[in-house]
Amino acid sequence: RSRNKELFHPDAPRTKEEVKNTNKAILKKVLIVSLPFVLINIVKSIYNIVDTFTLNTTLTTLGYTLSESEYILSVITTWGAKLNMVIISFEAGLAISLVPNISSSLVKGDMQDVNKKFNQSLQTIVFISMPLVLGLSLLATPVWNIFYGNNPLGIEMFSFFVFQAITYSFYSITIDSAQVMGNSKLAISSLLISFALKALLNIPFMRFCPLIGIKAQFAPIILNLIIHIGTTIVILYAQRKKYKLSYRQSINPILKSILISLIMFVSLKIMNLFIPVDIETSKLNYFLLSILYALVGGTIYIWLSQEYNLIEHIFEINLKTKIKAILARLKKSTN
Repeated sequence: RSRNKELFHPDAPRTKEEVKNTNKAILKKVLIVSLPFVLINIVKSIYNIVDTFTLNTTLTTLGYTLSESEYILSVITTWGAKLNMVIISFEAGLAISLVPNISSSLVKGDMQDVNKKFNQSLQTIVFISMPLVLGLSLLATPVWNIFYGNNPLGIEMFSFFVFQAITYSFYSITIDSAQVMGNSKLAISSLLISFALKALLNIPFMRFCPLIGIKAQFAPIILNLIIHIGTTIVILYAQRKKYKLSYRQSINPILKSILISLIMFVSLKIMNLFIPVDIETSKLNYFLLSILYALVGGTIYIWLSQEYNLIEHIFEINLKTKIKAILARLKKSTN
């Protein structure tokens, strides 16, 4: 206690470390640490500018009307992007929690814990994003009608565009993790290269897709998917090589998440034969249809995840025990 009093006494002599840590030095360190994050977010935000400057002119030369090309651009850069944010927001929350946790483990030199947390983040993205993406793709008609009104072009675009949410989530979390682990060069160079590829290939890809039977309107989305997946693979490989990370522990949970998501999707497709979603009806009915499909799909997915011990494996919680504890608490409060 007496030593602590001496250490925190206002008149106590300053150590060499304290003398070095002036306001100027602290500000310099904060800027050095934060600048890469700022650059990363700037490049992420200007990614859609390529579509803004290239999509309209290219599509009109390929036979689309100006109104059609403008609508397609709005789906990709604004309307569809807003709906995709429902899925991407989970990745954003995950990244916020991942940064301090990985930083803490790195400071301790606990690379085993870094490996565990990073793998857990990859598993969580697939577990949460995959069923949401498949569900929104199936419910493109009611969802689009609820928010933006009936438009066949918008519905067709969004049913495919929504898959970009999951590849972007992987793309974003791997770049953020590279930055957190002190690999700023890899993070920033990956972003800049992916941006350059998008800028260089966007127009040629829109011209190429019709030659292989794919509508030009889907070309920017397909290119984004390819760039996201390619960048993610490169970063994962570089991180594994530099930090000796292993992704084997993620293979089984990710494959299970995909399998269960597909079972849910097929179940909903069968349900669609009896209660179709691709119909013309009121916004209220579209809303009720969306709720019904979400409840059925969610029940199937959670039940199968529990049966395969997926929730317990990824989140390290026993869902049955949690539910029993909540029910016991509610019962106790009512008595």
